[in-house]
Amino acid sequence: MKPSFRPFELCIAVLCVLTWYLPCLAQDASGTDLVAKAQRIALTQPPTDDWDYVLMGEFVGVITTSENQVEPLGLQLRPTGGNNFEALQFNGG
Repeated sequence: MKPSFRPFELCIAVLCVLTWYLPCLAQDASGTDLVAKAQRIALTQPPTDDWDYVLMGEFVGVITTSENQVEPLGLQLRPTGGNNFEALQFNGG
């Protein structure tokens, strides 16, 4: 006995319906695209009044490990909120 539906044909039918229906979801009731309506913000200059932003970043330097021996060291600072920071140390830079 043959099945009443064929899985391949069902998949094709579902894909056809979704291809037609999904673009309709990207519009609001007035017919304008939500993507075009979204506000786009581009930062061209870093904030000057945010000390968290000023201090965060990656830093590289050398430290003295013993007399006349230095080793490169990398440090990554990231703000965690409330004027607190998390630092990760990378030996070797």
